[in-house]
Amino acid sequence: MVQKDFKRFLMVDTPLKEIPEIYASLRETFFSRKTLPVQYRQHQLLQLARMLQENHQAIANAIFADLGKPAMEVYMGEINPMIDRAIIAAKRLPEWTREKSYVDHPDLPKSQKAWRPKAVPTPKGPCLNFPLILSIQATIGAIAAGCTLCLKLSEVSSNYAGCIQQLIPEYLDRDAIRVVCGGVPEVTKVLELKWDHIFYTGNGVVGRIISIAAAKHLTPLTLELGGKSPVIVDPKCNLELAAKRTLWGKITNSGQICVAPDYVLIPPSALGEYVEGLKKAYAKMYPAEQGGALKSNSYAHIINIQHFKRVKGLLEKTKGKILMGGDMDEESLKIEPTVVLVKKGDVLLEAETFGPILNGCRVGRRRIVAGLDGTRVSLYDPGRRKMLGSPLEEVIPNPSSLD
Repeated sequence: MVQKDFKRFLMVDTPLKEIPEIYASLRETFFSRKTLPVQYRQHQLLQLARMLQENHQAIANAIFADLGKPAMEVYMGEINPMIDRAIIAAKRLPEWTREKSYVDHPDLPKSQKAWRPKAVPTPKGPCLNFPLILSIQATIGAIAAGCTLCLKLSEVSSNYAGCIQQLIPEYLDRDAIRVVCGGVPEVTKVLELKWDHIFYTGNGVVGRIISIAAAKHLTPLTLELGGKSPVIVDPKCNLELAAKRTLWGKITNSGQICVAPDYVLIPPSALGEYVEGLKKAYAKMYPAEQGGALKSNSYAHIINIQHFKRVKGLLEKTKGKILMGGDMDEESLKIEPTVVLVKKGDVLLEAETFGPILNGCRVGRRRIVAGLDGTRVSLYDPGRRKMLGSPLEEVIPNPSSLD
């Protein structure tokens, strides 16, 4: 068992000369077919769950050092779900890897039945991952698929990266799973190589850079990027409850989640009561007599000073009216949950805020669709599944997701 003291987990940049060696080693392991047996994959998945179980305190402490993220959020949203998913993947792996015959498929022409078509799930090869907090979830998928994996951890969350950098070799097969840490030079070196798949979680700017690098080798990739997730509020719903649910989604990790509620579309008649519901929920979550969110250990801070100044700059540039919050503390990198009433064209509606700012937009029923940004990630209806007397599915055609 590894010592549960995150202070000893210091991120160490991977020497540039080692990156091609890591790549070659992973390819050699993959073509040796070592990762192909189901029993091998199951063992690695269970080892991953064991790593999280035995070092949960160190991981939680490391994430708190990076983000000030309270332990409850870490266990509820990260550690416990990853343990569950690793175990579930190990249990269901035989089912997932089973061959499936298509001989009796209704769409198969009779002339092709003699071919006896079937689907055989097989691993793709060495994969590259560029996650932040989602590193373990992507690792589970790669292991279950029988791939070797190069896990590039973000230098922004250096305590977490250092923790995982040291833990993974203690629990998982070094021949099949390697960790790379560092900044731009290390990422650039990694992207020069031909991987069989790249998975990246982050912003669109870096996503474009990775896409260009992948295109040089025709490497398939998965981009899990941010966007502006709208909240639609029905004036007939329980507005206080809707406000409470929305605020919880906004304050989790201080709004630094790609599917955090970004802006609210609400009829003018319901705005006042909804905002009062937000204020009431905030007062209960972070009582003023205890210093509010800025003094609370149950409220995360912005990841670093650069992003703090970015969010601060948005509040300074907006022409909207602040209805709640707005205070901040640069020393602790905390920004109070803030609600701003904005109009079309405001700077707060240009891109994902990725912070504790909730934008309110007064709209009528016919302007709901026009008010939705085309790059939305999730769509929230916190009150009910009907919007202004019509089914939500009729108001919003083909929503990307509905939570």
